[in-house]
Formats: sequence, C-alpha cells, structure tokens
Amino acid sequence: DPALRRGIRYALTPAGQALEPAIRTLGRWGATQLDEPRPGEIVTPESVTMTLRAVFDPDAAAGLTASWEIRAGDLVLHLVVTDGKLESGVGPAPGQPDLAITFHPDGLPSYQALIQAAKCGLVELDGPRELLKTFMSVFAPSPRA
Repeated sequence: DPALRRGIRYALTPAGQALEPAIRTLGRWGATQLDEPRPGEIVTPESVTMTLRAVFDPDAAAGLTASWEIRAGDLVLHLVVTDGKLESGVGPAPGQPDLAITFHPDGLPSYQALIQAAKCGLVELDGPRELLKTFMSVFAPSPRA
C-alpha cells in the first residue's frame, strides 16, 4: 500500500463507522441551513464536495451505478456511485463520467448555485439528460418531514 510507505494511515474503527448514520443526519441538516455565500466568503471545491456528500441520499441511490463530473470555472469535482455507494473528490472523474454538468454561477460556485442552476435548466450537459434527474434525486433530495 503506497499510503503506508508515506507514513501513518488513519482509518475508522468499527465504533467510528457506527457513527456514520448520525454524522450523515447532521450533515444533511447542516446543508439545509446553508445560505448563498456572501461576498468575502471562501467556497472551495472541497467544501462543495463535502456538502454533496452530506446530502447524498443512500436510499435513493440503492442499486444505482453512475458517475457525474461537476464543472464551474476552475471548480471541477466528481461523484461516482457504484451499486449505491458514493465516492467523491476534487478533480475530474476517473475515466469518462456518465454525465458532465457545467454551470456558470453569478457568484461563487457553491452547492446552492449548482442546485438552483439545475432546477432552472441553466446547466450544460454532456451525457444523457435523464442522469440530471437522477443526480437531483440523489444529491438534492426533498426535505423529510
């Protein structure tokens, strides 16, 4: 393992892994509290990726295998769902994504700007249009009661 040759490798214990449902619930709640970024605030590709991970709906993704690449100016990130499991990160998708979504926000390229652009049809798509609907159901689920 190359990571082990570079130094210490950190991994969750089973007890840490058991916290995932609670962390996911807190992340989903936090994502609903986000406003549009204000002038002077910094939005990084990592923060957008973390928000997408937080709102990811594993129930909606059950059995799904698909990949997306999100592009907005210098921001490029990828989301890969394999049999309902999410892998995400900053940078291009490994291989050709099933759907590339490009948007041009007025301000910072935030999660909110992406979802608003997708809802309003203000995104450019490279791939099957129906995967945008899938993206929205998996990464912009309607709030639960």
